[in-house]
Amino acid sequence: MQRQDLARRYLDGQMGRRVFLRRLVGLGVTLPAALAYADLLRADPASAATFDYYVYVQDYAYNPASTRLANFGQVVEWGFDGFSTHSHSATDPTAWINSGFKTPGSAYNLGMAFSGTFRFRCAETTHALMNGNIKVPMSVSPAGGPRGTAFTLGWSQISGLTEYSFDVQRRRPSDASFLNWIQKTDTRAVVYTPTARGLYRFRARTRNTATGKLSGWSPVLSLSVT
Repeated sequence: MQRQDLARRYLDGQMGRRVFLRRLVGLGVTLPAALAYADLLRADPASAATFDYYVYVQDYAYNPASTRLANFGQVVEWGFDGFSTHSHSATDPTAWINSGFKTPGSAYNLGMAFSGTFRFRCAETTHALMNGNIKVPMSVSPAGGPRGTAFTLGWSQISGLTEYSFDVQRRRPSDASFLNWIQKTDTRAVVYTPTARGLYRFRARTRNTATGKLSGWSPVLSLSVT
């Protein structure tokens, strides 16, 4: 069950607070983050419909520090602890994640429209221990099939961008490692028709075209061709 579905059931009274917290922890959320999330939902129920994942920002730490999305396009909220003594930010090198400094009690929402691993930190240089990442996978349709199938591989919700471009690497069954396949494209997807059976692997990253700054590679997408 996705976090957003859990939040809705919790707010609708279908799930008690203790069960809600236990389910969140089972999804990899730390207990402090789960407690803060539960409190935020009660204070602002509309938030349950606006984001899929939650990152709790406290003095010198993000909880969870690493989040893996189920699909690109999902919305992440960074909630800044109201009891913090400092303002913090969430900023990644590509500038896609760029909250600016937020005062305690604030929030920042962002749809993760691109594939990659986005490593963010607090822009305050004395907060060097504040590091986190959002891992955003690629998409594929259909999920698998026989040789000759036309698969649509996706890495962005948006096409024709000027601010961002994308690199994609491929590892075919005969390849010993990942090799560059598509570079600096502004398209959002490609149709790929494998000619051999086996396991194909793909990964993508996002590039800021103005600065050249890159995200990390996305989680590996595996495609089985029979």
